[in-house]
Amino acid sequence: MDTIWYIREYRCDNGVCMKTKFPVRETEAVKKSYGRRRTEIRRAEKCATEAKHEAARLLNCNFRAGRDIYLGLDYSPEGYERLITRAGTDDPDAIYLQAQKEMKNYIRRVQRECAKAGVELRYLYVTSDLDGHTLEPVRAHHHMVVNREALEICLRKWTAGGTWSRKLWARSYGDLTEIAEYMIGQVRYIRNAKRYTPSRNLKKAIACKPVKARKAEAELTVPRGCQKIWRGEYYRGRPQHLRYYRPPESGQAGIEDD
Repeated sequence: MDTIWYIREYRCDNGVCMKTKFPVRETEAVKKSYGRRRTEIRRAEKCATEAKHEAARLLNCNFRAGRDIYLGLDYSPEGYERLITRAGTDDPDAIYLQAQKEMKNYIRRVQRECAKAGVELRYLYVTSDLDGHTLEPVRAHHHMVVNREALEICLRKWTAGGTWSRKLWARSYGDLTEIAEYMIGQVRYIRNAKRYTPSRNLKKAIACKPVKARKAEAELTVPRGCQKIWRGEYYRGRPQHLRYYRPPESGQAGIEDD
């Protein structure tokens, strides 16, 4: 059995690009079957990529710093009591799952209102019961990124408690990865549960066809003409991640994954 390293590049609409380098075990069956090879590549990449990278690509493709909105949805004491009553217990896991249901119902209400008003709705949200800085247990709440056109309706339709909002921020080249990391970082692990929920109309980053790495142990490099934003620490034999900005003049789309 051979271990082959592959590199895949993702290109987002705001010019932020991401490279991932990951190992794929190629058995004789995989070498002979194109379908099996493609499946193994996708499985290996999935194992090497955290939810925060996936969420960051969605944010960078669909939202803009300084334009779209970061929205917080909290429960009032009365709203939280209703949440516990509907959960049927004060067990934290049950309350968390009920909060997820409340959020789904809320999204349906917002969608109906947006449809009536002819307003597009794009969103990505998480449900959390941890403090975003200390990670200590707190009352369940929600964080949501939404397009600014739908903000007024989103605020009006949340009736379980208070809200707060601010424009999206970015430190480098409009990169929204920091927001994705903050959101995903305060979602505690629950087996077989997805850590974020996006709307179905979000565009996905262009996934260039994975290519075999020329040197298995070499660090990922920034393409010529691009500016590095962040590079993950390099550990021999482990997956690598690199994020950089590709200027518009050199931002031609690559070959999409088959």
